[in-house]
Amino acid sequence: MVEELNGGETIKVLNLEVALELMDGDADLLKEVLQIFIDDVPRKMNGLRNALDSADADAIRFEAHSMKGSSANIGADLFRELAFKIEQAGKEHQIGTAVELFEKLESELTRLKTRIATVIESL
Repeated sequence: MVEELNGGETIKVLNLEVALELMDGDADLLKEVLQIFIDDVPRKMNGLRNALDSADADAIRFEAHSMKGSSANIGADLFRELAFKIEQAGKEHQIGTAVELFEKLESELTRLKTRIATVIESL
């Protein structure tokens, strides 16, 4: 499953090849890390939502950076890219842009959760 982002660049929702490589090919470890991501991401999304609601650019940057890292660890390329763009918007104090990107991040999270559930069942 892929999604096109700005400029026609194709980015995967969940890059299993990268995720397994990051886990040294250990499918059980990947399942565990994917479950940790699913369990932890609501807290991180709430933190980002609160930062956006209070227009706290530093907190936006921090929360988005955290999500960027955790999504990179599981090969969630599109989620990571959106988190990166929110991080940059926070760095540049572009709160409106960050809010718009957050809406996309929420939609992507829904797709990512579905994909992760399928992967966990199949591993």
